[in-house]
Amino acid sequence: GLIHVYLNPETAPEIGKTSFGPNKITLHVPNATYLKEPWLSFGTVFLLSGDEFEGADYTVITFDDETVKRKLIKVCDYTGDKEICMWEAAAVTSIPSFQSCTMTSFNELKYFTGVRTIPKETFLGCSNLISITIPEKVTSIGDYAFSGCRNLTHLCCMAEEPPSVSSYAFKEYSSQNPTVDLSNVTLYVPSSAINIYRTSEPWNSFGDIQTIEGTEVELQKCDTPTIRLEDGKIKFRCETEGVSFVSSIITPTSSASADGSEITFSHNYKVTVHAEKRGYLRSDDAEMVFD
Repeated sequence: GLIHVYLNPETAPEIGKTSFGPNKITLHVPNATYLKEPWLSFGTVFLLSGDEFEGADYTVITFDDETVKRKLIKVCDYTGDKEICMWEAAAVTSIPSFQSCTMTSFNELKYFTGVRTIPKETFLGCSNLISITIPEKVTSIGDYAFSGCRNLTHLCCMAEEPPSVSSYAFKEYSSQNPTVDLSNVTLYVPSSAINIYRTSEPWNSFGDIQTIEGTEVELQKCDTPTIRLEDGKIKFRCETEGVSFVSSIITPTSSASADGSEITFSHNYKVTVHAEKRGYLRSDDAEMVFD
């Protein structure tokens, strides 16, 4: 009836291959030193933090850039074979700094599914970097993470939810590490999220945004809202569901006229509103003048 085994030792103990029998046991471990046989014969392997080593096996990752591979071997070659397999990549939660590295590409970063953030200055000064792929679970990119990556032309972000990006992530760090001209970079994102990237900063600053799958996705625009006066209240309506309304009221202009027996004043209020929705272009403005 055993279904969960929790191990606290930082170094995986030696056990016999049949110590636990053929049961489909879920294994909870503190680190990637357990990513070897016979521990891998367990049904599922989780970190004690709750993260699973997803879709990983002993398949060796082929790196296009040997410079990247050599640097990573120092931090995640748990089996000591001078290679990095899918298991080892999935176990990494924090990538090392590649500051001023001569690397040209790092699309294999997509296999590091445990990474949640690109820390500040991670790729600072990587002037030769041309192409990189950000894993699907990354939620944030820090200050100057890509500063000085002047030759970057292809960036793939696999996250369905666009990561939050520091306003300095691509900005100038020094004269030797200038701002990245995003208009020269092609961004590749999941087709299901492309319109969110197209309408979110700074992702909408990339020169071209394409889907990873190579499909065409049309960017929709919010319908122009209507304005009406109802029960003494100004109300807005839009055919596009789920929008937010951004409105303004221009302070009244006054005019007066006199015919000798009385003076008449008139006040005009102009209401302007447009509709916004995540993943959509904002609507055209609607205006109405109220007396």
